[in-house]
Amino acid sequence: MEVRKIFTTVANKKARNTNNVVCKGCGEVIPEQITSEEYEQWRCEGLGRCCEYNENTGLYDVMCYEVDGMKGYAVDGKCLHYCPRCTCEKEYHDNTRRENIDGTYNHTWIRRGDFSLEIETCSQRYSHWEEALLNDMDFAEVYFTLLMLGYQKNGHSQHCEKDCTNHGEHHARGESAEGISKWFHARTEAQLDTMRDERCGCHMHVNCNYRFSDDIWFQIWNPVFQYMKFEGDTEKMIEFWGRTFTHYASMNKGYHGDAINWHTGHNTVEFRLPHVVNADQIIRCLKFWRACVNVVNKAGHKVQDNPNKAAWLGRKIVRECFIPLVNGTKFYKGY
Repeated sequence: MEVRKIFTTVANKKARNTNNVVCKGCGEVIPEQITSEEYEQWRCEGLGRCCEYNENTGLYDVMCYEVDGMKGYAVDGKCLHYCPRCTCEKEYHDNTRRENIDGTYNHTWIRRGDFSLEIETCSQRYSHWEEALLNDMDFAEVYFTLLMLGYQKNGHSQHCEKDCTNHGEHHARGESAEGISKWFHARTEAQLDTMRDERCGCHMHVNCNYRFSDDIWFQIWNPVFQYMKFEGDTEKMIEFWGRTFTHYASMNKGYHGDAINWHTGHNTVEFRLPHVVNADQIIRCLKFWRACVNVVNKAGHKVQDNPNKAAWLGRKIVRECFIPLVNGTKFYKGY
């Protein structure tokens, strides 16, 4: 894959059967020029780098991203074009950010909890995300294919989110892990390396039906947390989780910097420890965490009725999820 940043006027001249190239991400015509007022809006959105003032017209010439060789989305020999708004990173937790494959709130234990992965990426050769996008083909392949997750279902791409420690955080949400499993298994070793950097993680949210006090949550997750340590065997931790505890995922107090975070504000419980090693490892990790939260969704009513059963629920999670993970067998109820 090759990515080029070109003026929209150039893209229109190269395009076949049209004078107005359309953004693959949103389906809208990419403008050739914008006014000063529009430029100010773009600049406020962090898109100023994609415009250049034209003294002859008094307008700003717009640039777009031309993607060559993106299999599965373009006819052979044709390039795709993306507007700056669909390509550039959104600010952290920007409420205008698009996410595809949106799941629904899990009201019943019959369904598995919907999940959301936060896939962090980083080029090992370039320090700025756009520089990496234009020069690192492996990073570009990962970046654009993650933008296109859920495109067939939703009809538009999703956005990447800025992250202070790496070159962007992508999201993969859904009711089934089949799509993201195929995506991971299609990646080359060089592409997986963009997610293996020590600055990157692969955090996992799963919808949870219950909200408990910190004390109850701690009693539920502490047995699981203790087993996650593998009695200090770092090789085992790396084999299953992809890394050992870090300051991004350390204690079991239920907050953003902890391995297990139940203070997410999204009716989810987050597992922050996972780090990508390979496709099989990270998908099994996802299945493990969905199974863990599913046990809570099924049996949480017993803790709600009797808080003294919190530790019992934690041991149940270990028995039905952690032990099958280590033994390489199916999780309870086929997970």
